Amino acid sequence: MWADWLRNYIPRTKSEFYSQSGIMFRSRTDAKITRHTGDPHSGRIRCVCGTCNSGWMSVIQNQTKPILIPLLKGDRYTLRKRDQAILATWITMFTMVAEFRLRPGELAAISADERKQFMKTQNPLPNWKIWIGAIDDENWKGRYIHTTLPVYSPDDVVKRTENNVPVPNTQTTTFTVNKLYVHVLSSSVVEIDRQKISQRFVQRVWPLLTKTIKWPPRFLMPDDAELIARAFFEGVTKRTIPLSGE
Repeated sequence: MWADWLRNYIPRTKSEFYSQSGIMFRSRTDAKITRHTGDPHSGRIRCVCGTCNSGWMSVIQNQTKPILIPLLKGDRYTLRKRDQAILATWITMFTMVAEFRLRPGELAAISADERKQFMKTQNPLPNWKIWIGAIDDENWKGRYIHTTLPVYSPDDVVKRTENNVPVPNTQTTTFTVNKLYVHVLSSSVVEIDRQKISQRFVQRVWPLLTKTIKWPPRFLMPDDAELIARAFFEGVTKRTIPLSGE
């Protein structure tokens, strides 16, 4: 999930960490806190083959590294269109892999078809949106927030896991690496063209919006970072009733 070269920007000194997860039903929320040994940034995710990991995925890592480093450090940098596209590709790859970190594959909101399409094109997917921002807060370094939603129309056949939980198909992922803040929204069923975030807070790198981005932008306050991370999920749950798994 976190490449070895990122050690200089994310310390790996913890001997244990805790993750919080939950599933919302119509009448209740099943939430749990899990203890894990080791540092949260050292774990390996065995969801890709060695050929891909050391092949085209490694190429993406190497292409992105010189672009990422000034962003992580908060240095002055100009992100041109090519830089934005490379960065968005790396973020897409990270998001797809990270989803397998703390949840079983059957609850992954990013579909196998989307992962295959990304492997084939090595470009961000059409129905994805990606924003980046700058943040300088100790409590946000290395943070990872992932939410998923099952979105089905009344005419759809709802896919369910063996435990009768509706399979999600829409997700948001927010993570930080040192001073870089990333927010991702994707869905295999919902058109997300209207989902916007003020450029006072973050800059959109996918789909491409501007030819250049001057880095760093105004640094995010922790409350704003939290608001962006939760906004889509909280907005939907306020307007709709989650599908019941009962």
